[in-house]
Amino acid sequence: MLNFENTVFPPECNAITDVTKAPWFVDNTGKEDCTGKLIEIFDSLFPEVIAGMKKSYDVLCNSPAGTKTSWENRVTDTGIVRAIFPWDHIQQKVIYFPNGVYLVSDTITYTHRDLHNMLYYYTAGGMELSRCIRFVGQSRENTVIKLKDNCKGFSFGQQRPVIKFMNGARSNVGMSNYIQNLTVDVGAGNPGAVGISFFANNSGAVRNVLVKSSDKNHAGYAGIVLEKDTLSAGNILNVEIDGFEYGVKNSIFRTVNHIENITLRNQLRYGVWIDNCAVQIIGMNSYNNVPSVSVSGPLAHVVVANAEMTASDPHPHYSAIHHSPGVMYLKNIRTKGYPYSYDYCWREFTLPDGYIDEYCSKPTNTLFGGNAKGIGLEVKQVPYIAAENDFSKWACVNSFGAVGDGATDDTDAIRRAFSSGKPIIWFQPGKYLITKPVDIPATVERVHFMFCDISVGEALRNTHGEGVFHIVGESDKFLFIEDLFSWNDCQGFIHVFRQDSARNLFMRDMHTQACALYSATTGGAEVHFENCACTVLDKEKYGDVPAFSFYKQKVWCHSINPERSMIETKNCGGQLWWSGFKTEQQGAINITTDGGVTEVMGGVAVMGHAEDRPLILNDNSNVSAIFSTDGYHGYSTYPVAVREIRGTEQRTLKDSEMPVRNYPFYFVPLYSGRSTQKDEP
Repeated sequence: MLNFENTVFPPECNAITDVTKAPWFVDNTGKEDCTGKLIEIFDSLFPEVIAGMKKSYDVLCNSPAGTKTSWENRVTDTGIVRAIFPWDHIQQKVIYFPNGVYLVSDTITYTHRDLHNMLYYYTAGGMELSRCIRFVGQSRENTVIKLKDNCKGFSFGQQRPVIKFMNGARSNVGMSNYIQNLTVDVGAGNPGAVGISFFANNSGAVRNVLVKSSDKNHAGYAGIVLEKDTLSAGNILNVEIDGFEYGVKNSIFRTVNHIENITLRNQLRYGVWIDNCAVQIIGMNSYNNVPSVSVSGPLAHVVVANAEMTASDPHPHYSAIHHSPGVMYLKNIRTKGYPYSYDYCWREFTLPDGYIDEYCSKPTNTLFGGNAKGIGLEVKQVPYIAAENDFSKWACVNSFGAVGDGATDDTDAIRRAFSSGKPIIWFQPGKYLITKPVDIPATVERVHFMFCDISVGEALRNTHGEGVFHIVGESDKFLFIEDLFSWNDCQGFIHVFRQDSARNLFMRDMHTQACALYSATTGGAEVHFENCACTVLDKEKYGDVPAFSFYKQKVWCHSINPERSMIETKNCGGQLWWSGFKTEQQGAINITTDGGVTEVMGGVAVMGHAEDRPLILNDNSNVSAIFSTDGYHGYSTYPVAVREIRGTEQRTLKDSEMPVRNYPFYFVPLYSGRSTQKDEP
């Protein structure tokens, strides 16, 4: 979506459902109870998904063993049906809330009981298909979803959410879920209320949201809860939480959450509570008299960096950060008013109130000597880009002849839109067939895909080193690209985007299910990625294509999810800061070459294989990395955590040398290796 101040859409945009318009006419004056209508709107997202899922299952049930109808839907050689996705790619609309107050009295969620795939059999064992749920408000300050005061069902002990994204037990297909640009107010007299129960896989975010309790005693159970099994995109970005027992509550193993730029106030028990999860907190301001961060459980792996934690009237036994078993890394933490900055197991070990430059709770590692410290790159914020609400500056590709039916070649029409001179290019819902590269020239300032789909012609997908879109031309303005949800017909030896200029770039909320996302041929740019996911789906054919390939640039990755490439990210001679990830399969998390500088600040590598392939390859460069591994079987592991090359000599950091995280998986608390030619970033 657009940036935060006043998010609006062209009146002819078919990608949204405006809840205040026909046929819903939801009241936004705060006078009428909107609960029933909002649940109906939520439910309206899924009938086609359910029908498409049943079609996938029925076709496969009548197919012989070994049948494969798509990359993810198949009958195994032993006859087991794995119907993972709907037969057709369903594009679901954004639920849009114009400014106003929306009064509710119950949980806003879907009611479908058959919203799941058929991973093994039809009625049970599947994964919940609660995906592409996108709640967008016009503005955080003026769009308010408000729970009635003293509401039945939200009393003490209920732990009941106002907005809930997943009703099933688990999922690994809940992709591209968002809630942003609004306020959730749990009202007064609702001590069992949860503001948002959020769930997403691979891509998704709670962004620019205020969650608050209007109760004079700050009553409420939790602001945001992240707890369902296999959650892997719990991205909390630019969020403020006021009140509640817990500000953010993270629980359940295999959860990967990234929190960036969070403000916490008036919590009654903990600011952020983490149990057995991998969580990164980058940028925190906490004003609390209870611990700002509490970590428990032997599987927890937590990074906290660039935080300020202030207590005005602290409890004499509370530290700013409390830590029980697990692994914790702290960087640039300022505390004030607490007895201690940090304690381990309630005072077994403490750091005094004040400042923590750098601390790791487990031994750190180097392979060629020197200090095992983080690289310490600047954590630069994503660029601020003001909203543009003058629709005369917007150009829709469909107005230039693009059809979006997946069969018509839309290349020339899309090229005409991009060369029109308009600064904003946008797409209606549809699948757009592109057979030749499309240039994004310097005149374009924003591209809004509106979560459409891209299909790539055979000749283009088989061209090594190509991009579907080429970023060309120089400009002193950032290019902002967002909201793509591309499915299985966009794949190949290509990247969706190839950067051929030094123009600064910001990509947000991009999801490509079958194709590498980004490469650069030219250095010099400042590049930001926020909540971007891609899968190189046919790894046997296209696996050598890096999911993200950077060249002599300064790059900041604020939670990205690359999968199934043999090289998930490659930094050739540039500077890369990266916090928050999930990778899958046996590919390297990162390869850094040509004297590049890379700092990895937390994430999880999942479902590897027993091969002599390093997760981190430092080839005569400068790398520090914090991460852990995970999987579902004893053979899903990574024997080599790090390989470092100095000159022609190679040394490795093996799994057996790392602290155990649910054997055979492990933690890398901190690895650091610096080139003898370049000791500083």
